[in-house]
Amino acid sequence: MFFSKLFNQTLLLALVLGLSLSACNKEELVEVSPSPQQEYPAQLTIDNWEQFVTAPSEVLAYHAQNLLSEEQRQIAAEAQTSFVDQDDQVLSGLQRVRAFNTAFGWATFPNLRISVVNSSGGVTCSFPSSFNFMDPNNGENYPLPCSGPRLRMEGPTVNVLNGLLPLAPDVDVTIAHILGTVPFTNARQYLAADANRDGIINIIDVVAIRRVQLGLDSTFPSSRNLLFIPEADYNELNAIVSSTGTLSQPLLVAYGNYPDTVSSQLTDRRMIKTGDVDGSITII
Repeated sequence: MFFSKLFNQTLLLALVLGLSLSACNKEELVEVSPSPQQEYPAQLTIDNWEQFVTAPSEVLAYHAQNLLSEEQRQIAAEAQTSFVDQDDQVLSGLQRVRAFNTAFGWATFPNLRISVVNSSGGVTCSFPSSFNFMDPNNGENYPLPCSGPRLRMEGPTVNVLNGLLPLAPDVDVTIAHILGTVPFTNARQYLAADANRDGIINIIDVVAIRRVQLGLDSTFPSSRNLLFIPEADYNELNAIVSSTGTLSQPLLVAYGNYPDTVSSQLTDRRMIKTGDVDGSITII
């Protein structure tokens, strides 16, 4: 009787312990479930970037932050919000819009139209990109025929893939700049290459460009497809690149996030196509 009772107690204890261990094992399995970052290399580098092209957005966001120092993150955050309060201004500065192609240089394209868009996305008016708002009789500027906070280029060729076909060398040109073998020589390249608009040209921009080239992203998540930089400002940026060989992070992130509405007078604009580092955009 004694041994039988002892055996039953021992069996019950073993059963309880077995259930407890089983529960612990389940809890441990939940705790060690890998995060998306753990499925990729610990660091995003010039040597392994292609492994990250198909990575989830949270993985790319994680590495985009890790590639910047605390000071660089602060500069990017401040510069990206510096123009926010001006988004509701009435568009008042436009004359000609020119884009760059290596075969033509900077040129206007008369078959392309520019629309002025209101805050709800509606078009208030549109006109050719080569339109000149200066009265030839007295040299004074005509007022814009409409108002709105944004410009939009109209035409089937101004889509996110224009200048970014899979075989276009934008990625190679950007990598050569990062490595220092063939640095950028003008402001257009810097503005086109900074695909996430943090003011730093690094390997995360390469990944962003490649994702668009391959059709994995239909837009640049952190940037407008087209930038419209006043010509006088663009010339100043270009002069800085010519004299110093680079653009500082505050300048690059500020103009990379430049709104379409801050000019107080009619002025020519340089259109920068995000990602088109090699200048192969086609506008007809």
